[in-house]
Amino acid sequence: MCPFGYPAPPQQPLKQAQLSRYGSPAELFAISDVDKCNVADPTVGWWSDLPYQPVHGSIRNQLFFDWHVTAVRTAMNAARK
Repeated sequence: MCPFGYPAPPQQPLKQAQLSRYGSPAELFAISDVDKCNVADPTVGWWSDLPYQPVHGSIRNQLFFDWHVTAVRTAMNAARK
């Protein structure tokens, strides 16, 4: 799902009403903290600018489409729990 669209191949952004096809807006995140652990492709031009690990320790903040923000445990740390 590319809710904001995508340049190649061209994809139009989703309308807000179309999000429900993929789940509840409260369950779909729009934006997440980013680091080298969750961007595995070092060929992207901005990869070297990323921190090596989540900047908040074992969590990443995520903004959801219903506009709430939640601290989400990283997959690596959730597996250790």
